[in-house]
Amino acid sequence: MTLNKYSPVLLVIPSILLISCSQNKVSETSSVTESSRVSDSSEPVAMLEPAPVIVVDAASSASVASLEKAADASAAADSSMALESTMAEPDKMQSSEPALQAQSGIVTAGEWNDLDNWRYWNQLIDKRDFATHLDHWQVYPKHRVSVSIQSNQKPVTNAIVQLVKKSDDQQHTKPEVVWTARTDNKGSAVLWAHFFKDTQSVKFDNYKLRVNGHEIDQNIYPHNQQVMSLNLNKAYVKPVAKKADIAFIVDATGSMQDEIDFLKRDLQSVIHSVKDSNNQINIETAAVFYRDRSSNGAQEEYLVRKDDFGNLNNTLQFIQKQNADGGGDYPEAVDVALDTAINKLDWSDNAHARIAFLLLDAPPHHEPEVLASIQQSIVQAAAKGIKIIPITASGIDKETELLMRSLAMGTNGTYTFITDDSGVGNAHIEASVGDYEVEKLNALMIRLIKEYTDFH
Repeated sequence: MTLNKYSPVLLVIPSILLISCSQNKVSETSSVTESSRVSDSSEPVAMLEPAPVIVVDAASSASVASLEKAADASAAADSSMALESTMAEPDKMQSSEPALQAQSGIVTAGEWNDLDNWRYWNQLIDKRDFATHLDHWQVYPKHRVSVSIQSNQKPVTNAIVQLVKKSDDQQHTKPEVVWTARTDNKGSAVLWAHFFKDTQSVKFDNYKLRVNGHEIDQNIYPHNQQVMSLNLNKAYVKPVAKKADIAFIVDATGSMQDEIDFLKRDLQSVIHSVKDSNNQINIETAAVFYRDRSSNGAQEEYLVRKDDFGNLNNTLQFIQKQNADGGGDYPEAVDVALDTAINKLDWSDNAHARIAFLLLDAPPHHEPEVLASIQQSIVQAAAKGIKIIPITASGIDKETELLMRSLAMGTNGTYTFITDDSGVGNAHIEASVGDYEVEKLNALMIRLIKEYTDFH
């Protein structure tokens, strides 16, 4: 392809998880366990022993900062130079991977998961230019709570997890749910405080967790201090289907024809490859194509088109009828597309995986109502357990990159981006990330779908 443009009973086991840019992690497991108090259940739950970890002695655990520094020492030499380069000149950052020899018809891409590189993300947004990009979109992925739920040593999928602000008798306020998420196929959920408000710090003493409607008696800590590891009694695990819903949200303006052609040609092999690796999973697909409200005064042919969840052949037939056109200005109706995909497609409530790929090369508009719509879509996608995985093409700027990475983080997804390594198409800005592997785009999509749909 040629690019032509640019519980319920819960046993709580705190587990300190130190996050660094490297793949090496230092953990500390607390010996204190607490069970949630649920008056309507008398069934006992066996204690789940924590897995062996590297234990940090008291002398070296005086502060989280010192532990993180020790955990990061082995990675500092590898990542600091790349990060410094990214901060100073984000548009000129070079991939650490050797460029692939240019081959016609090969689209290359990279992936960067900010949730797995939390320290790197926080260092990035400490820089003024990048903080300004977050201000532009009014999204602030800073105050994160990470939850991992198991039952009988297996991940619990599709559990509803809520971060609740406690009531305040003096202020006469009632408990308030500030974020809702669902555990993914790995049993993990990500919750956020003040995602749409720039707040320097959060007093997590004022918050509590709720799982499947039942509160747990456990202190809440930010991600850089502790991951909440919960063991749920099997009797309170809701059944899930071996089913994955995968939607493709596609910018269909004039500059996106080759990306649409990519889907027409490669989507069938992508999905079949996933099915062949695990034929027990029932995969349903859907598609949303969007343009803009108007283009320099000219009316677009349509604003949004959708094909609801069904078999792959139906989705492919729909995509085959689509072509790129219009979109004379830079921003497009991303907000309408997200709202349509999240709220008007028939997502399965008991599926064990839900993924929405967002393929685009331009940002949304910047009117207040558009920002409000995007914020609402992030909240709703997280609550429904839909991972948003952006795939950004040439033409996006740094503001758009930061928004897409925030969309991914808010929904427990990951960020992907087309690169110049194939030597075809117009130039793409270098993503402001650390070391990443250059892959063919179709292989990258296969890998991510397999990772997020694997049934444990």
